Amino acid sequence: MTSFTRSVVRRPALALAALALAVGSLTGCGGASAAGGDTTLDIQFAGPPITGLDPAKSGGGGSMIYSTLAYDPLIFMQPDGTLVPDLAESWRWADDGYTAFELTLRTGVKFSDGTEMTAEGVAQWLKYFKEGKATQSSNLATMTEARAVDATTVQITLSEPDPDFPALLSQQYPTGLVAAPAGMNEPGSLDAATNGTGPYTLDPAETVTGDHYTYVPNPHYWNPNGIVYDKVVVHVISDPNTIVSAMSAGQLDIALGSPSTATTAESAGIEVQSVPGRVVGLYLLDREGTLAPELGDVKVRQAINYAIDRESISAALNPDGFADPTSQMGLPQQVGFDPALDTIYPYDPQKARQLLAEAGHPDGISFEVTCASVLNLCPYAQAVATSLASAGITMTINEESEVSSFNQKFAGGEAPAVMFQSAGPAFRMARGLTRPDVLANPFDTQDPEIEAAYQQLATTGEDAAGPAWQALVRLLADRGWFAPVERPHTVVFSKGVDNVTVTERFPGYYAAIDPTGTHTWRPAP
Repeated sequence: MTSFTRSVVRRPALALAALALAVGSLTGCGGASAAGGDTTLDIQFAGPPITGLDPAKSGGGGSMIYSTLAYDPLIFMQPDGTLVPDLAESWRWADDGYTAFELTLRTGVKFSDGTEMTAEGVAQWLKYFKEGKATQSSNLATMTEARAVDATTVQITLSEPDPDFPALLSQQYPTGLVAAPAGMNEPGSLDAATNGTGPYTLDPAETVTGDHYTYVPNPHYWNPNGIVYDKVVVHVISDPNTIVSAMSAGQLDIALGSPSTATTAESAGIEVQSVPGRVVGLYLLDREGTLAPELGDVKVRQAINYAIDRESISAALNPDGFADPTSQMGLPQQVGFDPALDTIYPYDPQKARQLLAEAGHPDGISFEVTCASVLNLCPYAQAVATSLASAGITMTINEESEVSSFNQKFAGGEAPAVMFQSAGPAFRMARGLTRPDVLANPFDTQDPEIEAAYQQLATTGEDAAGPAWQALVRLLADRGWFAPVERPHTVVFSKGVDNVTVTERFPGYYAAIDPTGTHTWRPAP
């Protein structure tokens, strides 16, 4: 079976007439064009910033575009994964155990309200972020102290090793998007306004909440040569067909695309980039058998893995490709990624039945999986359930329509299994999958070998991080903690803009300005 692993495959054009949908909300907008003198950049995102514009309340992911326009990160991640200075001119580990981190800040940086960025302010921001009790607050769960050593130095102390901490302060996460003290001191003031060090600031007069958000240049921006556009507008559009129509009409310049419309977009002259962005799979949470006794046996969890026909499921859910079947929790962006682990569990229903019989279940087993319809992961649950039936495994589906109820069952240990997804650098992902205080381990499962492999990854040097991550990925597969299905691709559309780059090392499009100038988005000549 053919899989689409690294690039978009060109296909015959589909009739653009089928995309003649109304895009009235975009009337009057124009894409960036050097020839036409248009200096407005029009970007699409599927939804508004539901939790507001405060980076400390950001949900992360693609919604980061609302934040990175107005807030520079402490450290910038380039498309190849290289970290370069931004608000911080340098950084270092002050110990060999990855628990004491030090930032040296750039001088002369001001927030959009004209006040100067200081070490005291950055330390305050990190504490504010951690105490925010928001989706991403757990990024700083291990931070025990952030303090200003002097005017330009911030020292951060962690309760346990975190070798990926520098990446956590990049634009890939909201953690390092420092806001002005005035915003932090007035609760709620950043929900509908911006006050950051970034190239742009929100223009409330030209913004319609829920429809479009307009950003204009920050007059106090420390790097004025980085401001290319006179205006940036983020349009809220969720329909994939409408996105292609708007881009074809020159009303959008950059958008998060959809695999279902990628070939049509290509035929319309839109540049399409596609890279693996996350792992979707079945999280077998009840590894002690508290709610579903059968799941407490590793042979049963291995049987479930053998009973999933990943290639057929991926082909059915993604007829145009843009997804890679996999039975591992690793991602290409991670150091040490080993593609050979994608087939560690080939589809083998006979092997699955044999393992079930060895576990004392010759007639099969049954268990329940919970999924959230709003996350668009329930189709995976349905496809997996059909596949498992071939090996005598009955998986019933509890579909939750509200994220809050899904989260309650997930985090509260009320679901023996969930359909979910993971992404990020190796250590961040390792922590998020295995620690007893994380969402993906609500039953606080502990395995001595997995713990030892995690500690090895946490404390090893950069040169040995790859093999350490491979070892942990193999152990997670062997223990059957998860049953991965595929890596859906992040798809990005662009037209008339240079330097829009999406790579395996950084599968996101979150920042319009690279502080080095190399990857800054610019009108195409």
